Amino acid sequence: MADIFMTSFRESRRLGDCWECYSVARWQPRDLNYRELSQFAAFRQDGSPLRLRDFENPLEGYREEYLAGIAGMQPVLLPILERIVRRPRSKHLAFCCWCPHSLASREQLAAFGTFACHTMLLAGWLREAGFSVVLDADRLERGVKAWR
Repeated sequence: MADIFMTSFRESRRLGDCWECYSVARWQPRDLNYRELSQFAAFRQDGSPLRLRDFENPLEGYREEYLAGIAGMQPVLLPILERIVRRPRSKHLAFCCWCPHSLASREQLAAFGTFACHTMLLAGWLREAGFSVVLDADRLERGVKAWR
C-alpha cells in the first residue's frame, strides 16, 4: 500500500473508516472535518491564491511557482510528513482537494479534456522526497499528463 493516496473530497467520502483524510486545499467542504495541511495548498508565497490564469504560460508558470514554494518550505514540511506518514497507524492516508469537481476543473475538462491540479505536482514532489504516492483514477485518466 502507498504512503499517500491523492483524491478529491467527493471521492474521499467513499473511502470508508479505514482511511485518515487530510485537506491539502485552500479550504474544504463545510460538512467535512479533515485535518488541514494548508502548507500544501496552492498559495503564492505572499499568501494569495495560486491560479493558472495568472500566468502567460499557465501550466509551466503554475508548476514552477508551486514547486518553488514547496521546496522553500522543505525543511519544515518533511518533518511534518514524516510524523504523519511514518507513525504507527491503522488507517491509510488520503490527501484531498476539490479537483476535478471544482468549477475551474470542470471548465478545463470541457475545454481541453484534462484538468490541472496541484495534488499531481505535490505527488511528484512527495515521490522525490521518498514517499510512495498513488493518484486516484480521475488524476490518472484526466489529469494533465505532464504533471502525473
